Amino acid sequence: MTSTADTAQHPEVSEISDLTEGLLSPSRAAEVRQHVAGCDLCSEVRDSLEEIRDLLGTMATPEPMPEDVAARIDAALAAEVRPTAPVADEPVVVSRETTTDDGTTTDRATSESTSRSIGAPATGRPAGRSSAATGPGRRPTRRRRRAV
Repeated sequence: MTSTADTAQHPEVSEISDLTEGLLSPSRAAEVRQHVAGCDLCSEVRDSLEEIRDLLGTMATPEPMPEDVAARIDAALAAEVRPTAPVADEPVVVSRETTTDDGTTTDRATSESTSRSIGAPATGRPAGRSSAATGPGRRPTRRRRRAV
């Protein structure tokens, strides 16, 4: 690993960690070891890293994931992998009825016409908005010019 700090500066924490794990080249390890021996701040970093490594080594092995959780994760991943478009060989089933959250079925045509008559106007515009012919590809409206 190459040093990201000059020899006059403190070595990176990752370099000190690499020193304690024996991952540095022999020449760089000697430089970092010499710096750490003379620098209280870097010495504290090295001691903290070694303490963390020791604490992690004494932790119990984690228990395996419960089967029900693993099955739910597998099912969710499998659902993401499925193609969204139906395969050409499979027949496509189209129902005019939809199921609601409570399990009852309603006729889709009835529910759509009901929601249109109650909610927004059929033009797709919010209430109180005119259906002015403006927008891209349409003729601009004529404006009155004032004489000043």
